[in-house]
Amino acid sequence: MSTTVTLNEAQAAYTVPFDESILAKGPVFLERKGRRVAVIVPADEFEVFRAWQAGRSAQQKPLDRLQAERAAFQRLLPGLLQTHRDQFVALQDGRVIDADADESALAQRVLVRGRKPAYIQEVRTEPRVYDLPSPEVVRHVPV
Repeated sequence: MSTTVTLNEAQAAYTVPFDESILAKGPVFLERKGRRVAVIVPADEFEVFRAWQAGRSAQQKPLDRLQAERAAFQRLLPGLLQTHRDQFVALQDGRVIDADADESALAQRVLVRGRKPAYIQEVRTEPRVYDLPSPEVVRHVPV
């Protein structure tokens, strides 16, 4: 449940009729001219949200970095096809740091180097497609 408070134009500042007990019913939405412009939530809920947002931002940074590495892989692919075809390459900072035909061995070596994320991709003209059949229901039929 939530509450909506409409802001009325005033000469100097907005005034909001507010009683903390309405927060027990849920967030309070502030509206101006029929459009939501802000939300009031209890301070402890806001702190939980900020912690979640900070954690999400921290998780997103390595993913963003890997997107840059993926773009670098695509840019380097024509040359990699000549030098590392059918191998796996590991990229950091837009450069190949290691390569191996065995993806697992390559990943192990990259992990030993440190916590910095690396992008590992197989060098092929077309991406490998894996066919994963879905489970089938087999009904028992008496013979």
